[in-house]
Amino acid sequence: MAKNEPLRVKCRSGVEGWQCHLQDNYEDCEEWAAYAEMYKLHLRLGYETPGAAWDANPLVQGSIEPSDFCRVVDGKRCFSACGEGETAV
Repeated sequence: MAKNEPLRVKCRSGVEGWQCHLQDNYEDCEEWAAYAEMYKLHLRLGYETPGAAWDANPLVQGSIEPSDFCRVVDGKRCFSACGEGETAV
């Protein structure tokens, strides 16, 4: 669970979700690494390892819909390797 109250946003799926920095969404690096390895979350964010994603601490967005989990760069949702993105609402 998030350490601080995250920004509430409308995600790609249309579901209301959250947006915050990666490190604000997990208790510590170990918790993040466990989820990242299990669900390959670091790859969805465009990082080769969970540690690289943790160190970069990107702005992320997600909801109860797993496919909503993404990185947000310059106000755009980026899924996997970030190229062209969608505007983050």
